[in-house]
Amino acid sequence: MSALSSKLSRVRSVKLSAFNNHRRSPSPNPPQQQQQQQSTSPPPPPPAPQPKHSSASIPRSRTLSNNARANSFGDTLRAISKEARSGEFADVYDAFFFSDKRCQNRAFFMAARLKQTLHGRSHLTDMDDHVWEQMTHRLYTMNYILFVLPSTCQLRARFLASLERDLACIGDGQHVLRRGGMEVHFAVRCCLRRLRSQRFYGYDDDEIEQVVERAREVIEHCLESESKLGHAERDAMYVFHGLRMGLHGRFEPRIDLEEDQALSERLQAAVNENKQIAKPAYVNPFEDEDAVVTDDDDMVTPSHSREVDSGFYDNFVPPKTVI
Repeated sequence: MSALSSKLSRVRSVKLSAFNNHRRSPSPNPPQQQQQQQSTSPPPPPPAPQPKHSSASIPRSRTLSNNARANSFGDTLRAISKEARSGEFADVYDAFFFSDKRCQNRAFFMAARLKQTLHGRSHLTDMDDHVWEQMTHRLYTMNYILFVLPSTCQLRARFLASLERDLACIGDGQHVLRRGGMEVHFAVRCCLRRLRSQRFYGYDDDEIEQVVERAREVIEHCLESESKLGHAERDAMYVFHGLRMGLHGRFEPRIDLEEDQALSERLQAAVNENKQIAKPAYVNPFEDEDAVVTDDDDMVTPSHSREVDSGFYDNFVPPKTVI
């Protein structure tokens, strides 16, 4: 009996193990794979080494973040951003809406970068303040043409088409495709040609083209800087560079467009509309005549209430103290 019971238990264990294996793996494995599973599994392969990025392959933004000077400039931008959030550049919409103040500051920013780079490389010296003012006026006008006027405006479309035709006739004809080419043609090239026609400077065409190409590289870098920043950081950058070069707040940019009188009038109307919808300036309450009390009659009689400042009531009777 003991031998028979041992055989029965062995058969049961074999059947149960086969049944369990069948439940765990519904699809049978090939014989070779079963042998591999029965054998001891090899140790897991070591993790793949992480690719090491060289300093040349790291993006420029990441390398700048480790630079002390970049950190100080970033701290400056964040500090000025607090002033931007105070409401001076607040927009009606939660977007980068080009208010008149923002159009002015963007023109100051680009003119400041041009002044910083072109000074010393050409005949534009520190004594030529009116040159930078004219460039600022033209950049301010271009901001209104590109960003304020609606795309459905026929005057805008006609003027931009004429600019593209002019650029196609200059040099290799590819200036219109280069980033910043239209801005420098409108602001720098036209300004230098105007000065030459007025006999302020004796620029020839080659000198003008050299200055314009260098200015285009500056404007291209300005556009790249704008694309990497948020709304508040852009406003801070505009103010920072304009103040740094002494342009911001020294004069007020205006519409400067002698080529198209009809478009100039349309732009001036857009400026007036833009200033009307802008947020009103802060008024000091101590300088506001309506807020200053000049007579006792202007005081408002306080309304009577049972509750006083102490937290008790007028008819409150304190409890008797027990001695």
